[in-house]
Amino acid sequence: MLAEKYKLEQLCLRDAFLAKAATEREARKRRRLLDRGFKPPQKDEEEAIIPDAEIEDDSEDFDNTVELLRMVADASKGLVVDGTWQGGWPEQLKGADGTVVQAAYTPPESKDDGEKYCALLCEARRPAEIVIMLRCSEPSAFERMIDAAAIKREFDRLMKEREDKRIKQREVDRTAKQQELEDSRAELVEGGKTAEEIEAEFEETMTKWD
Repeated sequence: MLAEKYKLEQLCLRDAFLAKAATEREARKRRRLLDRGFKPPQKDEEEAIIPDAEIEDDSEDFDNTVELLRMVADASKGLVVDGTWQGGWPEQLKGADGTVVQAAYTPPESKDDGEKYCALLCEARRPAEIVIMLRCSEPSAFERMIDAAAIKREFDRLMKEREDKRIKQREVDRTAKQQELEDSRAELVEGGKTAEEIEAEFEETMTKWD
């Protein structure tokens, strides 16, 4: 609403940061590959290509977090930026494909996530000029953010799936039990039992099994 009213651009900092980090990482890999020149890829025993650490990995002390932030947060125009870095502060950030794209910014551990976020913005010289804090009661937040109907549908689907699986497995087990009894019929006949006695015994056994 604020972005629309004041004609500002919206920026989800984490998503923009990860996307830019992935792009820059691929560019660095390409530069390293061009600088080194072609080298036949190594393969393991199953003929799968082994990732080339010389090309894939940045140096241990490489960290362009601040530079990336300056790239994605354009200081020449007004922005509405999300006020939190969703997902916490893991040791490594990963892109959508699961690959590590950037060593995480790690301020002192004594700071909470909010302070880390602010410290990172300040270091990149991208602090907010105006901060708007929105407060919401817990019941209201749950009502707005949680789709109870969707949760109920998914719960019902899982329960039906579980029940169908249980019924199917019971039929399989019951058939196996009946086959077990049939396999013992010849032995019971040799033992002197009549067909009526055998059927009665089978029926009693299956009743107990059921």
